[in-house]
Amino acid sequence: AVRSLPAADFAHVDGDHSYAGALADLRLVDHVPVILADDCCNPEVHQAVEQFCRETGRVAEFYDDGLRRAAVLEAAR
Repeated sequence: AVRSLPAADFAHVDGDHSYAGALADLRLVDHVPVILADDCCNPEVHQAVEQFCRETGRVAEFYDDGLRRAAVLEAAR
């Protein structure tokens, strides 16, 4: 399992679609200023994004194109 990632300005999370897996993926990139979480149309992924925001104080903006739903997570201002 990956335990850490290098510094970056942006991360695109499109990994495990279970609640636990998505939350673990998001926590892995918590040090990145802007995170794009893909597949938020999946209820478990959406729930993980909401939990991650509660834990970190990040703000999520959800985008839906009718087929897919994604969220941009930025640090609280």
